[in-house]
This record gives sequence, C-alpha cells and structure tokens, in this order.
Amino acid sequence: MTSQMAKPLPNVRGPVIFGALFNNLKEHLKFRHLFRHIYGFELKWERFKEFCAKLEDILKEINAEIEKFLYKYTG
Repeated sequence: MTSQMAKPLPNVRGPVIFGALFNNLKEHLKFRHLFRHIYGFELKWERFKEFCAKLEDILKEINAEIEKFLYKYTG
C-alpha cells in the first residue's frame, strides 16, 4: 500500500509521499511485520528504541506531505 502512495497515477494525481519518507515508512512496515510475527523476547531493544525515536518526525513528515498533496489537488 505504501508503494502505491509513492507512485503518480497518470492523468489522476501525483505521488502523495516522496523519497526519504517512503523509505522510512518501508523500514517501519518491515519492523511492524517482525514485531507482529515474532515473540517479544526476540526483539532487540536498541533497534526498537531507534524506531520509536523516529516516529514523531515521520508523523510530522506524513502530515506535511498530505497537506501539500491536498492543497495541490483540492485547491
């Protein structure tokens, strides 16, 4: 689903999210998959802590990208 948001749809819309944000979201989705499919004791705290620390910045980026997209396509 994330990759669909990063691709333009010809004659419909441009991409909703771009480069670095797309890559950050892909990394978080991979981590989410691991988190949901392995036991908690197998998680590495340092890696988990790293992902948690980035969430606030990523959320700000998502909001900014969506606001730009909406402004462009809804005026």
